[in-house]
Amino acid sequence: MKASGINGQLELSGDLLLIKREGILAKAAFFGKGEKAVKVDALSSVEFKKAGWLSRGFIHFVFSGSKTLDGNVDAASKNENAVIFSKKQQIDFEALHGELLQRMSRQ
Repeated sequence: MKASGINGQLELSGDLLLIKREGILAKAAFFGKGEKAVKVDALSSVEFKKAGWLSRGFIHFVFSGSKTLDGNVDAASKNENAVIFSKKQQIDFEALHGELLQRMSRQ
């Protein structure tokens, strides 16, 4: 399962969540950092904020040693464990979020 956002892409494959930074905006925002793999069972929570007509949404992954966000898109744009998305991209992120929560509950 995949979702492509403004500053990154997500791929849920088996027990791994891949956070990718492909494209000019994503690479510029995170100084060329490539891909990060996180085991689903290592996640302690997932923060999800829906996009509005005038605002972007985000999904943020929390695991041991990472920081939570204060709930705003600006903080998410600077966090390597978050991906920002638009209203048009939201459906893919909602599907991935739902599937991820199911997999986390089975662990």
